[in-house]
Amino acid sequence: MKKNWFVFLLFGMTLSLKAQEKYDYTWLLGYPPDTWHPKIGGSKLDFNLGPLDTSSFVIPFHFFAISMISNAIGNLQFYTNGCEIANVNHQIMANGDGINTGLEHDIYCPYGYPRAQGVLSLPWPGKEEHYVILHTQFNQDNSEVHDLRFTTINMDTLDGLGAVVAKNQPLIVGEPLADMLTAVRHGNGRDWWVVMPRTLSNTHYLFLLTPQGFQGPFERDFGAEWDYRYYRGHAVFSPDGKKYIRANPSNGLRITDFDRCTGEFSNPISIPLLGDSVDICGVAVSPNSRRLYLSTGFKLWQYDLAAADVAASAQLVGEFDGFQSPFNTTFYQPMLAPDGKIYMTCTNGNDVLHVIHNPNAEGLACEFQQHGLAIPTYHAFMAPNFPHYRLYDVPGSVCDTLGINAPIVGSLPSASSKGKKVVLFPNPTTGQIFWNGLSQDEPIKLRVHDALGRLCFERESSEGRADLSELPDGVYFVTLLVESGRSIGIKAVVLTKE
Repeated sequence: MKKNWFVFLLFGMTLSLKAQEKYDYTWLLGYPPDTWHPKIGGSKLDFNLGPLDTSSFVIPFHFFAISMISNAIGNLQFYTNGCEIANVNHQIMANGDGINTGLEHDIYCPYGYPRAQGVLSLPWPGKEEHYVILHTQFNQDNSEVHDLRFTTINMDTLDGLGAVVAKNQPLIVGEPLADMLTAVRHGNGRDWWVVMPRTLSNTHYLFLLTPQGFQGPFERDFGAEWDYRYYRGHAVFSPDGKKYIRANPSNGLRITDFDRCTGEFSNPISIPLLGDSVDICGVAVSPNSRRLYLSTGFKLWQYDLAAADVAASAQLVGEFDGFQSPFNTTFYQPMLAPDGKIYMTCTNGNDVLHVIHNPNAEGLACEFQQHGLAIPTYHAFMAPNFPHYRLYDVPGSVCDTLGINAPIVGSLPSASSKGKKVVLFPNPTTGQIFWNGLSQDEPIKLRVHDALGRLCFERESSEGRADLSELPDGVYFVTLLVESGRSIGIKAVVLTKE
């Protein structure tokens, strides 16, 4: 069903007017309630209504591994701790118990399944109301060896509360897998690449989730070996899907290019960690896919992924200030949020998150604020594990075959200028943009959205130009409208004032 919402673009692509990709618009954190302290319970972060809204809820289980998903319009569907699955009413979903069954389940599940980045939820491509949870599981015969399994959910049942229709289905059995389960959209704009690295090697297993199910595993060997079993790390794709990044205290920072069409990795680089002894790591990338953030417990580093020498671009943008609430609020897992900010968890049970307010900016201008967001209850360690949902096809590529997003080539199609094309220039721009192809007496309304679909401003112009310099660097989507709001075209514009 078509929605009255801005048509997302990414570097020259258009999307049909359809439901938004708001699968990550609800975050859940916390511990089960306990009468001994009012701060023990669940915290909900809701990004649906503009400014971030926080509230508490009654959480039915402990979080360690942590994953959740909303539907395309932002309504929470379910969440899991790798042991059980809860529905939107915070009750165990029908058939939602017994995830990752086995000896370790029985030992650890009162406190959450002990995987750092071991569970991930995805919408099933082409199957409305169906979802997949991927989860790593200790192998019962050897706790150093893991399985990768998946569980499927149908939300179109029990009046929308959903039910598990199949669980603990095997994908990989009996391999030493790292705690770095990630995914990125395939270049066709529909399917998903799932990446699961193997520890003690340089092998990465890839699966492709399609409407027909999982294809793979496809093995990719690249870079140096991941030579030590250490769960305190993190992996992420850049929002544009072009970089795959992982880090842990034993192996440092690894960055490689990724081809969303072929699933191939290339140009791997290894960067040693800086500073004092590192106990824990987390990684996140800015919305414009240029700034990489690496947390190392007591320090936060920024790297420039566009630099010729990424290692040499490192800048220290934060150092632990000693704040306790009630324990040390040292740095762990950062995650890019729908509001364009990066929120970072702590390594202890605390009632705050750290915030990078302007992650596209270089150095201290990124506005890192320690304990910048108070949440209603305590939470420790893991951030929700989300892919970048608002990533679509690779226009004009060999895999852009489904017609999901038709690319714009060169200029804006005009519906009001008798067949003429409306050209918007320069692109990239340092601030000023111009357009031609319209008569000067034709009033134009200009709307500008950022890469996350948020309206930056809306104003009228009769001069054939507009000024974007008040906005931070990044990708913006300029909509020109005439005749009572009728759109004559949308264009992705890169703003860079450097």
